[in-house]
Amino acid sequence: MEPIPVLFTEKRSTYLQKPWADCYNVKRDARTYKGSGPVIAHPPCRLWGRLRTFSTADPREKELAVWAVEQVMAVGGILEHPAGSTLWDHCNLPKPNKGSTSDSVFSISVDQSWFGHPCKKDTWLLISGTTAAHLPPITLSFSPVTHVMETSKNTPYLPPLPKSLRSHTPSLLCDYLAEVIAVIRAAKA
Repeated sequence: MEPIPVLFTEKRSTYLQKPWADCYNVKRDARTYKGSGPVIAHPPCRLWGRLRTFSTADPREKELAVWAVEQVMAVGGILEHPAGSTLWDHCNLPKPNKGSTSDSVFSISVDQSWFGHPCKKDTWLLISGTTAAHLPPITLSFSPVTHVMETSKNTPYLPPLPKSLRSHTPSLLCDYLAEVIAVIRAAKA
């Protein structure tokens, strides 16, 4: 498989174990990507997500997500963010199940537990470069949810997942996104 640029990976990202992943992290600044092929983008989300008001991140970090949207729209690919991310409204992106800006730009909603994440983790994927009808089928993991992001009165029986593992992308999701990139590449060929 031809290498796939993966923008904004973490230091201990699952993508580092994938031979097809060409990872851009803090050391290899994602903004240096100058290719023309489709990308997988995981820009920082803490200033766009549900708990954004509690974040102490540098406000300039928001620009990274906007830049990532521009890349996905320009070269095709996938952008992953938490469900409900305010990035969608900020960039006027199509929300899951709300239509699309064109036949080849749309969003879907997935739960990362379907791919083996130990928590229920609703996620939006912005996809550019193919149609929803051409997406590969999702092979679901039926492993039980074993943890929660944070304990609450609704989930007192499950332990909280350590903060260091909450943003971890499951291997099966990485592989699925690579399959989507293959479909996008085929559509561009």
